[in-house]
Amino acid sequence: MNYSNYLYSDIPRSEVIKKAVEVLESNPSLDDSGLLYPHSLFILARIFIRLDLYHDAEVALKKSQSIYAGLENGDGVARINILLGYISRLLGEKDVAEVLYKQAREHYLSTGNRKFMSESLQSLAILALEHQDTQLAIKQLEQAREEAGDHEPTKIAANFKIAWVSRKDNPTYAIELLRKVRKSYREYGGRNMAALCQYQMGVAHFMKKDFKEASRTLLVAYEEFQLLDNYGQMAFTLDWLADSEEQRGDLEAALRYNGESLSIVEKIENHKQVVSCSISRGRFLVKMGRVNEALVAFESAEKVARDRCNDDELERTAREEIEKLSVSEPEGQ
Repeated sequence: MNYSNYLYSDIPRSEVIKKAVEVLESNPSLDDSGLLYPHSLFILARIFIRLDLYHDAEVALKKSQSIYAGLENGDGVARINILLGYISRLLGEKDVAEVLYKQAREHYLSTGNRKFMSESLQSLAILALEHQDTQLAIKQLEQAREEAGDHEPTKIAANFKIAWVSRKDNPTYAIELLRKVRKSYREYGGRNMAALCQYQMGVAHFMKKDFKEASRTLLVAYEEFQLLDNYGQMAFTLDWLADSEEQRGDLEAALRYNGESLSIVEKIENHKQVVSCSISRGRFLVKMGRVNEALVAFESAEKVARDRCNDDELERTAREEIEKLSVSEPEGQ
């Protein structure tokens, strides 16, 4: 199990922890306390998340949570709520994520567990960022850093998120902080988090409108994620590379990066990202004068948003792009 925890932050592999789960299922007498089996399911779910297998992760987490609840183990239930909230946020279910994060935080406030008090508040801060409330996000993250106390890994995680939130309004500060955090993760062997720092630095350079440096930094991040089989983050990196190349005037490169990202998110079935990629693709194609291809991209985005995401906002965005094209078409065509 400890080895699988290491794999979570490095190159994820599920074989070892799956074997542990199977052994515990077939030999329940090995688990005297009843806690080893749900914990192994929790570790398996974390590996599934790193492999972008969100449905499999949810199944394992809910099974684990049911066992913890039966044992009246509030810590186990709360830890799983944080991970379920993370999956919900990634899949665009922000209201669900907020409820889960708040439930976890209420539990840890009642027990005084500073590490997880901090972790749950950090998660709520990222939701605040996604709701465009940067001030609240920074305030929550600074509080979370204090709540972490002497737990250095949790404080480093808070600093990483502070830099993440600061990348738009204060990109220079974000880059400086990310360099320090990246150094710490590299020293501790956290290769995935070190790559995430590199990625966030690339986005911060984009925010500074230093698009050449943004592309260079993002390419390094992409290569690091590729070595770690982090396909979901590879896709996000390609999205920013596409935007950066668009700003540099290279629409062919932008379209190429967009296509690579779209292929990844289709493969891992992140339907929300499929819609976003398809909309971006349509916009690039419009700028290139390839209107018919753009229409296909927008119509595909609308269909996926309606049929697979149940996301009214994304569906509306795709429909608006289609309407713009129909309005701009010359009469008689």
